[in-house]
Amino acid sequence: MMSAGERIRILLLGYAVAGLGYLAVNRLVGDGPFHHLDIPLDHAIPFVPSFVFVYILVYVVPGLSVLFMPERGELIRTFIAFGVGSVICFAIFLLFPVEFPRVFPVPDSLSGRVLSFVHVLDRPVNCFPSHHVATSFITWMVVRRKHPAWGHVFGAIAVAIALSTLFVKQHYIVDVPAGMAVAAVSYVAAFSRPRIWARASSSRG
Repeated sequence: MMSAGERIRILLLGYAVAGLGYLAVNRLVGDGPFHHLDIPLDHAIPFVPSFVFVYILVYVVPGLSVLFMPERGELIRTFIAFGVGSVICFAIFLLFPVEFPRVFPVPDSLSGRVLSFVHVLDRPVNCFPSHHVATSFITWMVVRRKHPAWGHVFGAIAVAIALSTLFVKQHYIVDVPAGMAVAAVSYVAAFSRPRIWARASSSRG
């Protein structure tokens, strides 16, 4: 069992790596040139600023995973999964910079003000794959691993966040499955042990 202090330290380290790393890459990509990945269906999706309240859940939801990981090993693997997802996304952001131009006027409303704040923090780059989606689905996977019932809740939240990225016009459609793929790779990397590790563990036992 981990103490509350240990959990908080790992949680803060995770947010520092993912959050500050994201913001750094967001600036490092510079002013282009950028790729654009829109397809006709992207233009059919309406701009719904109120979905920003779902969109910003990603800033809170991953931190809740510590509540479901009392064992040190599980929590460290969870931290590794988030770290792997961030590294994959950040590398692609730098090597294949994608931009989603902001052409929709933001309304003068509460949702509009929240979305404007998001825009201040997050330049319209770092699109492919969606780090929002990757983080949300990693959270779902790690929670479901230990608590299947809560996994349904976090799965629904992950889907809602993925949809919100499209309705607030932060991401293209292709960014969503790409983010889900990153989540799957990150989860496997953190929680699947090679056979040689398993044999070594059994021999020690």
